[in-house]
Amino acid sequence: MSTPRFLLKTLLKMGVAAACLAGAIAACRLLLAPLIASAFSLDMHASSIVRRVILFAAAVLSYWVFVRYCERRDARELSLRCRWILPAAPAGALSIGVTILALYATGHYEMVSSRGFAQAAGVFGTIWIAAVLEEVAFTEAGVGAHKKALDDLLQS
Repeated sequence: MSTPRFLLKTLLKMGVAAACLAGAIAACRLLLAPLIASAFSLDMHASSIVRRVILFAAAVLSYWVFVRYCERRDARELSLRCRWILPAAPAGALSIGVTILALYATGHYEMVSSRGFAQAAGVFGTIWIAAVLEEVAFTEAGVGAHKKALDDLLQS
């Protein structure tokens, strides 16, 4: 395959991936979330939680559909790998903690008040959903989705 053809094919695939992700997110934000919120008469807080869960599910489903039908392969990366999750969670918390500690030690971070850990579940849920959305967007529309095509070009 020639380089311009490869680049055009990769660009087209990236466009399809971005359209799949943006379409799924738009459908959830504009159609599904308001419909569910009005059907169940949800307040602002419950509606926010439902919207986050719906966006998470839509992004993962969008990635699965793209991989399954455009790349024609199984999405093995969506399987849960507890052996990696267990050490990665404390490592992520430690990296955030070290950063905050360094900012606090240099005087750039000031603790004004503390409310305890009552809001921790919402914060962790938001961080987790944001991380998954970022990973799906990078993998689906980024370089990760085109690794096989890139390997084929480099081997030829």
